[in-house]
Amino acid sequence: MGPENTNDEPRNDREQERIATFHDLSVALSIAHLKNEIVEFMFRHQNFAEVLDFVGTKVCELIGAQHLGFCAEDGSRSDWFGADAPECCHACAKAAGNLGKSLPPDFFTDNETLVIQEGAPMPDMNLPRYCPVKSAVIAQFRKGSGWWRLVADYTKPHKHDMTEVARDLHVALELLAISYDRQQHEETIARLQKHQQYRADLLAYALSKDDLPGLIDLTLHRLLEMTVCDYIAIHTVDGDHFLLYPGGDLQRCPKRCEACAFFKLKIPPVENADHIIELEDAQGQTLARLSPDCPAKSLEVVVVYCDGKPWGGIALHYLNQQREISKDDRTTLKIAADVLTLALERHSTALKLKAERDRVVEAEKARSYFFSSVSHDIRTPLNAIIGFSELLQAGGVSSEEAKQNLKLIVASGRTLLQLVNDVLDLSKMDLGKLEFSFEPTDVGELVREIAPVFQPMTNERNQTLLIDIPDLPRLLIDPHRFRQVLFNFVSNAVKYAGPSTIRVATAYEDGQLKLTVADDGKGISAEKAKRLMQPFVQADIKNRTEGSGLGLAICRRLVEIAHGTISIQTAPGKGFSVNVAVPAEVATEGASDEKPVSSSTVEAVSSSLRILVVDDSPVNRAVLKAMLRKLGIAHIELAVDGREALDILNRDSAFDLVMTDMWMPIMDGAELVRDIRSNERLAHLKVCAITADVEARTTYRGLGFDALLLKPVTLDKMSAILAN
Repeated sequence: MGPENTNDEPRNDREQERIATFHDLSVALSIAHLKNEIVEFMFRHQNFAEVLDFVGTKVCELIGAQHLGFCAEDGSRSDWFGADAPECCHACAKAAGNLGKSLPPDFFTDNETLVIQEGAPMPDMNLPRYCPVKSAVIAQFRKGSGWWRLVADYTKPHKHDMTEVARDLHVALELLAISYDRQQHEETIARLQKHQQYRADLLAYALSKDDLPGLIDLTLHRLLEMTVCDYIAIHTVDGDHFLLYPGGDLQRCPKRCEACAFFKLKIPPVENADHIIELEDAQGQTLARLSPDCPAKSLEVVVVYCDGKPWGGIALHYLNQQREISKDDRTTLKIAADVLTLALERHSTALKLKAERDRVVEAEKARSYFFSSVSHDIRTPLNAIIGFSELLQAGGVSSEEAKQNLKLIVASGRTLLQLVNDVLDLSKMDLGKLEFSFEPTDVGELVREIAPVFQPMTNERNQTLLIDIPDLPRLLIDPHRFRQVLFNFVSNAVKYAGPSTIRVATAYEDGQLKLTVADDGKGISAEKAKRLMQPFVQADIKNRTEGSGLGLAICRRLVEIAHGTISIQTAPGKGFSVNVAVPAEVATEGASDEKPVSSSTVEAVSSSLRILVVDDSPVNRAVLKAMLRKLGIAHIELAVDGREALDILNRDSAFDLVMTDMWMPIMDGAELVRDIRSNERLAHLKVCAITADVEARTTYRGLGFDALLLKPVTLDKMSAILAN
C-alpha cells in the first residue's frame, strides 16, 4: 500500500462544509416553504383557530417533535398538536397550562428561548410523574403586556439542533401574531360597523316613530347582541325595571332592585367592594352602590335624562367581578342613552302638545258656547227693552200698563248691564288685570243689605231668608267684590232651591273672613256641582232659568284671586251649601272710612247749582241733561269735547261742577282736568269723571278728579254725586 493521501482530510472538510451548506439551504428552503404555506393559508383563512391548527401541525412536522403545545398568558388558548401526543396531554392539557402559570417571563433567556436538553433536570412545572417528555424547546413571544408560548416536546432521542427548533418556533409565533392581529383588526372593523349601524337604526327608529316601548325594546335587544354582559336592564326613577336575558323577551323585574333607588338619591355609598358598581352618567361622573340582593357583581350604567332630570338608566349587569365592556361598547351605551333621552323628550313634548291642542280645542268650544250664550242672554233683555219701548212709542196703553212696561224695561236693562259687567270681569281675570280696592268695611251692614233686595223674590217662591251675623270687626276688604260674591250666591239659592229656608252666615276666625250660604232645597248631584262654577254652566241646561251662568264662575275666580278657598256640599234632595274663606285684616282705627252719601230724595240737591256737561255723544249729553233737570238743576251748559269746555270756562268760570266723559276726541277728560288744575282761575272747580271703566275707581283721584260717576248713570248715582 502506498502512503496515505494527505489531501483526503481537506476534501472531507470541504465535503462537510458542502453538506452543512446544503443543510442550511435546505433548512432555509424548508422555513421559506413553511412560511409561504402558512402565509398562503393565512390569506385564504381569516379564522385564527384554523390558522393556529394549521401552523401547529406544520411546525410539528418540520421540527420532528412528537407534540407541540401552544399557550397564552391569559389562559385563553391551550392547544396541542402532533399525532404522537400522549393521551395524558389531550386529557388534561396540563403541561401547556402549567407552562403559562409556573414559568415567569423573565425565566427565559434574552432571545426568549428556554432549551431543556435530554438528561437535564426539568424545571418545576408541576408535570405528572408519568410525563414521557425527554427534552423540550420553549419559545416565548411578547404580546402586548402578556406573552404567547410554543412548546416543542420530544419523547424520543433525536438529532435536531435545538437552536434551529427555537428559531422555527419563533417564526411560527410571529406568523401567528400577524394572523391574530389581522383577525382582531377585522373584528374591530366589523364591531365598529355594527355599532354604527346600531346607532343609525336607533336614530331612524326614534325619528320615524313616537313609540317609546318599541324603542326601549330595540335598544336593549341590540345592546345585548353587541356586549358580553350577562343581562341588560332599564331602571327608572319611579321604580319600574325591565330586564332582558340572552334569548329571552323583555320582561318586568319581579322585585324592586334597591340599586334603582340611586336615581332618587337615597342610597349612601357602601364599603363592600363586591357591591361597588360604576354608574357613568352623561357628565362622566362615577357613582357607586349595588344592593346585596342583586346577583350582579358589577354594573355599567349610563343615566338617561328627560327634561333635564334623571329618568332612569340603562344597566349592563355582570355576574362576575370583572367588567368586560370595551370603549366602543361604552360609547354605544352612551349614544343609546342619548337617543332615549331625545325620544323621551320628544314623547314628553308630544304629550304637552296634545294637552295644549286639547286645551285649545276645549277653549274653542268654550268660545263658541260663550258667544252663543252671550248672544242669547243679550237678546233676551233686548227683546223686552225694544218690545216694550215700541209699545209705549205706539201709544194706546193704559197708565198702569205703561208703568209695568217701564218697570220691565228697567229690569231688563239692569240684567243686560249685569251680563256686560260679568263678561268684562271674566275678560279682565283672563288677562290678569282685575284688581281689588281694599278699604275698611262693615261686613255685617253689607250682608244685612241683601234682605230687602231679595225679600220680594223669596216671598213669591215660598222661601225664608235667615241672616246670622255675629259682631265682626271692621275688615280691610273690597266691598264691591264681596257684595258681588254674596249677591251671586244668594241669588243662586233663590233661583234654584225651590221652597226652602236659605241661611246666610258670616264669621271671622284665624285671620279669615268666612261666608256660608246654605239652603235645604232641591240640591244637585256631585257631578253637576263640579261643573257648576264653569262659565255659562247652570244646574239644569235643559231648563235654563234666568241668568247667564257666569256669576258663580266669576265668584270662584274672585275667591281664587283673593287667595281664598271655596267649596260646595250638595246632594239631590239634601240642599245646597257653598262655603268661602278669604284672608282679611282687621282695619285700624285710623283707617279712612269714606262712604258714599246716600241720596234717596231729589230735594237734597240745590236748584241753584251751575253744571257744565262734557261728552262727545249726543245721546249721553241728552241723558245727562234730562237727569240733571229731573233732579232740579236749571243751569246746565253742554260741550262736545274738552277743547270746547275750556273755551266756555275761559269765558265764564262761574260753574259749581264740571261733569266730563273720559274718552273723547280732540281733548279727553284727563287732559281737560289737567288744564283746569293748571289754571289758577279755574283750579277751584269741582270736576267729576264719567266713565264705564270700573278700574278708574283706583286712579281717578290721581288724575285730579274730585268724584267718579260710573256708567250706566242712574238718578240715584247722580243724586249722590250732587249731594256731595
